[in-house]
Amino acid sequence: MSFYNIHTHKRSEGVVSILNTYPDQYDDEDQGFLSCGFHPWNVNGKESFERLEQIIQQPNVVAIGETGFDALKGASMGMQRDSFEKHIELSERYEKPLIIHCVKAWDWLLASQKKYDPKQAWIIHGFRGKPEQMQQMLDKGMMFSIGERFNEKTVQLIPNDRFFCETDDSLIDIKEIYRIITQTRGVDLMNLIEDVAKNIKSVFRI
Repeated sequence: MSFYNIHTHKRSEGVVSILNTYPDQYDDEDQGFLSCGFHPWNVNGKESFERLEQIIQQPNVVAIGETGFDALKGASMGMQRDSFEKHIELSERYEKPLIIHCVKAWDWLLASQKKYDPKQAWIIHGFRGKPEQMQQMLDKGMMFSIGERFNEKTVQLIPNDRFFCETDDSLIDIKEIYRIITQTRGVDLMNLIEDVAKNIKSVFRI
């Protein structure tokens, strides 16, 4: 079984990685799996969604984002919402999951979810929230990707079919993150690998 890393900025040997990229950094010679979108920190109202739409039609671009909301950094929340909702529309049109960045803006995220009632998977990357917050997002059908930092009680409670692992920009290897998570969840490493692999194949179809 393979180790999967659904959100990273650097590929690792022996790991199936989804490399996060942005339209102005997209390399059409990179044939590995990619996600692509406009990060909420970089939203300025001049984004070329036509270019993003061209990119996400490539078969190795298996997810859209990261995109979302950050109340601590970036453009106005209204501009972030407009950008995020364009990503939602592309996600639904091209039937690809959405990788979500959300910092202290959960009400904004839930408002967009209610407005669109999406059919595609929404994955909150690097989720660190408390169990109550996780349950609120879980009730709306969202999934969770866990990295180096997390709330232990939350990680123990996330259902097996809503779970992914990632490194993001951490220097810790994804295999070490898997190991730490197995200790927290009290499961065998092979069981975690199998659960994540099953979710990968279901959501990303790779």
